[in-house]
Amino acid sequence: METPDKLPLDVLGYIADMLGTDIETNQDGFNALKMLCLTCTFMIPVCRRHLFARIRFPIFPRVSRRQNRLTQFLNSNPIIAHYVRNLHLNAAHPFIPLDYDFLQKICDSSSVTSLELSSSYSGDWTTLPERLKSITLSCIQIPTLRRLILDRIDIFPAAALSLCSGLKDLTFRGIYRLTPPDSNDVSRRPTITTLVSLTLDSYGRRDNALTSLMSGIGQNTSKAAPSYIVFEHLKSLCLSVYTQDDLPQMCELLERTTSLERLTIHATRRFVPRLTGLGSSLASNPYPKLRSVTLDLGKFHQLDNNSRLPKLNIELRQLSGKNIIEALEVKATGELDTLWTPDANNWAADFDQLVTDIGAFPVLRQVTISLLCNIKKRHDDHPWKMTESWFPRLLESTAIQFELCTFRNPY
Repeated sequence: METPDKLPLDVLGYIADMLGTDIETNQDGFNALKMLCLTCTFMIPVCRRHLFARIRFPIFPRVSRRQNRLTQFLNSNPIIAHYVRNLHLNAAHPFIPLDYDFLQKICDSSSVTSLELSSSYSGDWTTLPERLKSITLSCIQIPTLRRLILDRIDIFPAAALSLCSGLKDLTFRGIYRLTPPDSNDVSRRPTITTLVSLTLDSYGRRDNALTSLMSGIGQNTSKAAPSYIVFEHLKSLCLSVYTQDDLPQMCELLERTTSLERLTIHATRRFVPRLTGLGSSLASNPYPKLRSVTLDLGKFHQLDNNSRLPKLNIELRQLSGKNIIEALEVKATGELDTLWTPDANNWAADFDQLVTDIGAFPVLRQVTISLLCNIKKRHDDHPWKMTESWFPRLLESTAIQFELCTFRNPY
């Protein structure tokens, strides 16, 4: 049987599509696409569809000659704007006019699904170039946009989110202040009704992001007024908690997220001795869907007196018999004398009984405890060294997979 010298074009196209599926994480696939692009003219648009699906501006900001040549190439091939799906704008570097020209083509003709606006330092929306702000606001109105990431862009106008009607994934990182909606806002009803994932990471500082997102729309800013976002459809939620004052807002949100399936909470500082209201807020949902919970209690200090661990059990106990949680993770870091103590031993015994009592967590299948001590060497002779033997019922359970991590070398 004779073997053909060349593969059919439809097979080459299929190969290009397969290489493009994991191009963001696979550099070999990216390089292979570039090589495949050189095989024939037919493969150029097929491969470019994947090669330019993810693009970052400005391009080569520190090499002006390469930046000019590539942006000239992009503007001379406007069809490339149609290929862009994932767009990243780095406000830490200056944009050239050709950058803005091509970005406008993207806004006018592409099907961008993901937009990230970031800065390598704590930037300020009000100080960004007007043309960059205009491009950003145009991009978030693209009907196909499903994911928006704002990283270290302070004072972003919360009202602009009303332009993202189809958003499913919203992430704020290092944003400490949002400009809240005011009486001049036109919208009077929630505009983001499709959001399923929300991440608010303040990078260890207190912020007003959640308060602004939950603020009422328009002139009626009372607590009962609707926000820009319908939170009832959220399935994944990741929050940072800075002080006890943040907890009432967090609990109000948890009571509204009746479809929540995954919850992650980070206590970013030592001023959060207890996640007060967490248990009752989650238990208020008569039809719970929450299956995964990660509670990061932050760093323990000497003055904490280890109060967060026993008080965590108080919150978890309120969920007893009222949950379908399958995976539970508790995390904290600290020095040896703040985590390996008699109080921690008492907490472990209570936690062990709490999560294994019949009917308390009926579908629990995985428990991970990561209480990491900053130590340079193993302390096998420490009188209060935390070991798996502190959790005998979890160890004996055939239904629950149990994992314990207790130390790390900070160096």
